[in-house]
Amino acid sequence: KKPVVAWVSGTCAKLFTSEVQFGHAGAKSGGDRESAQAKNTALKAAGAIVPDSFESLASTIRHTYNELVSSGVIAPAEDFDPPFIPEDIGKAKKEGKVRIPTSIVSTISDDRGEEPAYGGVSISKVVEGGMGVGDVISLLWFKRSLPRYGTQFLEMCLMICADHGPNVSGAHNT
Repeated sequence: KKPVVAWVSGTCAKLFTSEVQFGHAGAKSGGDRESAQAKNTALKAAGAIVPDSFESLASTIRHTYNELVSSGVIAPAEDFDPPFIPEDIGKAKKEGKVRIPTSIVSTISDDRGEEPAYGGVSISKVVEGGMGVGDVISLLWFKRSLPRYGTQFLEMCLMICADHGPNVSGAHNT
């Protein structure tokens, strides 16, 4: 039987005078029973090793690990020196220490040759043709140019999603 060391973040919420939102999904504590303190207490009651604070989490993990090693429950892995990683990629290629990058063609883009292409349309044509984000998405996702109403719809969706920022993708499902 190996122990579980755990910590529920958010114990600082009690320091705020108003309700605080934590996490990318906007998790909120709906009362004392749902607080991080209550969850840490429940974990401890269930047998988990829960430190007194987040600051002591690392030392609690280290202490638990050392106890498991000293009692013979686990055996530590031998330390090893990591392999040498060359700093100069050109020299490493010449010495055969790294692979030469391949030209990749995916189902949506092609980076072979002098200029990448999206759905068969070169990047310079995308830029010079004044194509927008919706046009690029249509080339990448649908592998063809969509009519203007389609690209405008894609751009509208992006504008709506952008309101939530890059870290809240789950909020669009609620």
